[in-house]
Amino acid sequence: MALNFILLPILTRLFEPTDYGIIDISTTIIQILGIIFGFGMTTAVSFYYYFHENNIERKITVSTALYFLLSINLIVFALLFFISTPLSTLLYKTSSNSQIIKITIIIGYCIVLQTFFSHLIRITRKASLYVLNSIIKAALQIGIILIMVTALGFGLHGYFYGYLISAILSVVIVLNFTIKHFSFKFSKARLIELLKYGAPLVPAGISLWVLQLLDRFFLVQYTSLAEVGLYGVGVRSTILLVLLTTSIQLAWGPFAFSIMKHDTAKTIYSQIFSIYVIISFWLAIITTFFSKDAITLITTPAYSSAYIVTPFLCLGTLFLGAYTLLSIGINLTKKMKLITITTVMAAISNIALNFIFIPSFGMLGAAISTAISYLISTILIYFFSQKYYPINYNLQKNLLVALIGCVYVGFYFTFSSQNTTIITLIRIAICLSFPFILYFLRLLSLSEIRLILNTIKGLVFKSKLNS
Repeated sequence: MALNFILLPILTRLFEPTDYGIIDISTTIIQILGIIFGFGMTTAVSFYYYFHENNIERKITVSTALYFLLSINLIVFALLFFISTPLSTLLYKTSSNSQIIKITIIIGYCIVLQTFFSHLIRITRKASLYVLNSIIKAALQIGIILIMVTALGFGLHGYFYGYLISAILSVVIVLNFTIKHFSFKFSKARLIELLKYGAPLVPAGISLWVLQLLDRFFLVQYTSLAEVGLYGVGVRSTILLVLLTTSIQLAWGPFAFSIMKHDTAKTIYSQIFSIYVIISFWLAIITTFFSKDAITLITTPAYSSAYIVTPFLCLGTLFLGAYTLLSIGINLTKKMKLITITTVMAAISNIALNFIFIPSFGMLGAAISTAISYLISTILIYFFSQKYYPINYNLQKNLLVALIGCVYVGFYFTFSSQNTTIITLIRIAICLSFPFILYFLRLLSLSEIRLILNTIKGLVFKSKLNS
């Protein structure tokens, strides 16, 4: 996501909204393929890596998962490759983009492997190596795509060829970094353990596909690819929230599992959630109040209306991060089917909401549907997790912070049509007032402020690493 944001000023000047709509749909497909056809192995490996303290057993766990992913996905992606033409017609309302679909599918296979190897670096706590790998991956993707699109003049197809080349090179590099953690041993018993833990996440991955991609499909059917392009720019305007959420998704599992046997684990989980609620709503407020200015600055006039979806997409991203943190109880008690139940219910609600809102409100309806659906999944995971692994999340305090944050976000619409120097200063003052309001209402302590500042410093650093 961060790399897509970096490329945004260039791509929106090279491509019209229709072509950018194709890029947005395809990159979303790549992300979803990586989630669904990872078969929950990264989460399962994280759990059993810390479950087994013997290095030999850890290597067997990692190798078994890798061999499974290599073999099963070779079959799955070959089948997807075979039906690329009908997929192109379904997604783009034309078969002329079947070549792009084929490239997208191959990239998806590479991303599954890349994600697995990168996750291995995280669970082995090799921070400096993860930094190096992330920088290399970012440089390769940005550099090669720009060369293919601009210097070599391959246009839209050049974006995808560049993405493919960089993905292949990234897999080779990260494999070289992690190969010492593998062995040639394959354990059928270990695979069964991993699948029992991770397989229930596959329906959840499919539901996530619905939540993240289906709105694009509805937009294509009810509006146009150009509207999808605008929506994609709106999605990328939420970069601050996405960086925070992505950082949590990358780090939360290994960290939470590593302290799960500590007496203070539940207290730590609760404190981290409270800090997240404050930071995420503050970032949502800042992003919302300056989304129009940012989009106007980094894109062209053809994309200027994309800002209208930003407030709702910010809230949706915020709820997704909360879902990740709140699901720790489900992960620790191995009640993975509940992950599936919550995401499936959210996906069903998303489909219904898309039918209701998108025909009348277009991309704004898609953003509203996404926010409500993620909120539903977050509420459900909270109650399920509390049932099997109760944690005192200071619910009253966090709900009050959330209510104040929503009022701030809603207040933005008072200024959305105005753009004077005085209004800009007022926006800045409003954004800065949020933590002070929380402090005076005793919803934020000095110790939490110090922790928030340290978290923001870490986020600024880590944001350079995520993609």
